[in-house]
Amino acid sequence: MKVKPTICLKLFLSHVLAVLMVSGSIGTYFYTSAANTLMHGLKERLQSSAALISQMIDAETVGTVASQADVSQQGYIDTLEKLRSLKRMNPDISFLYVMRQAGEEVYFVVDSDETAKQARPGPAKNTTMPSPT
Repeated sequence: MKVKPTICLKLFLSHVLAVLMVSGSIGTYFYTSAANTLMHGLKERLQSSAALISQMIDAETVGTVASQADVSQQGYIDTLEKLRSLKRMNPDISFLYVMRQAGEEVYFVVDSDETAKQARPGPAKNTTMPSPT
């Protein structure tokens, strides 16, 4: 024997479905809004950190660093230690590095990475600056 849904049951189910859809939409909105706010705040903090760090690095001290043979220069050693110290102080920073452009070629100068994957001074692999159009 089949039971026909009553009008009250249909209304109840339609209201439940409407509440679930609206609350899901509101929840999604608040989630995406919070995520966007967090990302914007992180971006601002990183830009502020980059501005501060750029004032602390003297380009002349690493101006002669061009290859792996130059890692014993005092300017390289001082700048490397400064970058690593700044990276440790700010948990938002994953890595810091200094690069130089000569013509269309891009060169690593100093990289704060403390692992074996640290970029050594010299040409950056597979990286060229786009030509102006």
